[in-house]
Amino acid sequence: MYTFMTRILPMAAIFALAACQGNTSTQTTADSDSLMVDSLKAEVMDLHDEGMAHTMAIRRLTTRSKEVADSLDSKKADASSYKAAASLLDSANNAMNDWMHSFDFKMEGKTMAEKKTYLEEEKKKMTEVKALMERSVNEAKALLKEE
Repeated sequence: MYTFMTRILPMAAIFALAACQGNTSTQTTADSDSLMVDSLKAEVMDLHDEGMAHTMAIRRLTTRSKEVADSLDSKKADASSYKAAASLLDSANNAMNDWMHSFDFKMEGKTMAEKKTYLEEEKKKMTEVKALMERSVNEAKALLKEE
């Protein structure tokens, strides 16, 4: 009996380890895909948060640009640059709002590959929105001579 056990036990251990390694490989791939999706989602949301940090400045600068434009209009002076700045600020704000309303946070019914592709596209979109927000703020501040 002892001889039988010494032969069977090592073989059983080898089969058990082989079975675990097969599942581990599949599980590792699934975990890796899930981590990739989570990482991409975090990157997209970080870009969103960075863009949203400009929201109050956009509102203030839009109001200020429109006030100056109205004042210049009443004096029959050229207000086109202030109107353009206000328009660009409005466009940046609307771009963020549109993105937020269309973003599918849950991504239900999508495979991991579809989620990855979706988030990569959303990252590109949010990078553009954030850049538009920053550009509109910087241009309006320069025009209004603010820091």
